[in-house]
Amino acid sequence: MTYIGISPVEGGEAQATSILFAGDSDIEFWENTDQLYPGSVNKGDGGTTCRQWTNRIDEWLDEYQPTVVVLVCGENDIAEGDSPSEAFQNFQKVVNKISDSGATTIHFGTKPEPLTKDLHEKYRNYDALIRDHYEEKSQKPFVMIDVYPAFVELGNPESFYQNDRLHLSNEGYDSWNTWLQAELDDSSGCRRWMNGECTLASGDDSNPVSECTSQYNLPDIRIQCSLFFLYIYAS
Repeated sequence: MTYIGISPVEGGEAQATSILFAGDSDIEFWENTDQLYPGSVNKGDGGTTCRQWTNRIDEWLDEYQPTVVVLVCGENDIAEGDSPSEAFQNFQKVVNKISDSGATTIHFGTKPEPLTKDLHEKYRNYDALIRDHYEEKSQKPFVMIDVYPAFVELGNPESFYQNDRLHLSNEGYDSWNTWLQAELDDSSGCRRWMNGECTLASGDDSNPVSECTSQYNLPDIRIQCSLFFLYIYAS
């Protein structure tokens, strides 16, 4: 199956492309992206961190001049000892460089990997920092594919992962391909996706705290949505 993405840049340099896949092993092991998404290039590198990508991203932005960057990083930063806040600071630096180049970032969030349950609370905190910043404070061209809650909603089966219980299987990537295609096909300006559905539209002025408390009966109206996600997605 071929997924139709954004058309390659017309009249650009020979190396110009429309979609750059950048990040850690989740990107590197995402097979056949160049065939599934014509006009794309995959520069994933297993084991890399957001900290490393603050420097690496420049070369690929200059060489390929993408209009979209599919970005995955942060789990390795946390696994190596960075706090969610430290990982987020480096994530911001990468996204700023992507935005300054004129490209849109499509970010796939963390995964509830069976092997790394001791890191899941930090993963959720990291995701919450990203949501809060890019949905409430930042005007950067940024879209989040919210993987962790989507996988939980689907039961987070072992079949989503390889035998190491860490990296995605073909079945896990099938979901990612479906979700990425939904974003590439979207013309509404959706800012956050979960399980193929738009959960935050462009220009949505709804109060996320009120939504959290009213929908899930959380007792304190002052509770932040980042804590809400810890209630809902705790493993």
